[in-house]
Amino acid sequence: IWFCFNHINDNERIMIIDAVQTGQEPGKIYVYDLSDACEEYGKTYAAHEMSIFDLLKLYSKPVKGYLICVEISEIGLGTRLSNELTVKLNDICKEIEKIIKEKGHA
Repeated sequence: IWFCFNHINDNERIMIIDAVQTGQEPGKIYVYDLSDACEEYGKTYAAHEMSIFDLLKLYSKPVKGYLICVEISEIGLGTRLSNELTVKLNDICKEIEKIIKEKGHA
């Protein structure tokens, strides 16, 4: 996390892609404004001890961007995607690429 944080320049636009589990359909994509995500982060469960959101808030780093979340079907140890996401991976990637292109120029 520190490595990534130290490479973010002030007023830079960043895109963070992460997994989320809300009980919705696996593969569903959510897009949040980064400033909103930073404000709401403390109200959610964090899988990591210190997050990029914590650092952005702590150091008041002026960045713009988006948090792109992909709904997962299960959380567990391992390095593989669930079967549900594996089947949808190509479509998920295309949708995220579309979002990045649209939001990257906004």
